[in-house]
Amino acid sequence: MPNFGSKISSAYITVGVMREFIAHLPSLMRDIYGNRNLNISYGLGCCIHQDLWYKSMNVPLDVFPYFIEDSVGQGIYQICGSDLLIESPDSNVKILLCHESDIHIDGSDDESIAKVVARFPSIDFRSAEDWKVDNNTHAKSEVGSLPSQ
Repeated sequence: MPNFGSKISSAYITVGVMREFIAHLPSLMRDIYGNRNLNISYGLGCCIHQDLWYKSMNVPLDVFPYFIEDSVGQGIYQICGSDLLIESPDSNVKILLCHESDIHIDGSDDESIAKVVARFPSIDFRSAEDWKVDNNTHAKSEVGSLPSQ
């Protein structure tokens, strides 16, 4: 099920599609915000003490790919199996890579949220209202290729 509390949620996606989304995220964030740091938090399902969940870490954009690689390699973050919250430098856009194999996007910067969604046309992103209307189409599926960096 999508997160009806978020402005935008994706359909369930595969681990491969989530990896592609993660791989393209630094380029997208650089296009929107320049070379500014991201605020990243481990969340539900991450293999660290729960007291450390949702504690924001300031991660340089250039380090982000290594942060993800190290987190997965150390078994802290499992793609599509635990939550990772990625926030824009100003915290106006929040992207939750969800343990339920989908992506939730929220925040007050509607223009930047629209840019995130537009960059990934092959991922079925919809508003919470749209998911409520068509609840039966939230099935896990492989989607087409994502844009190149």
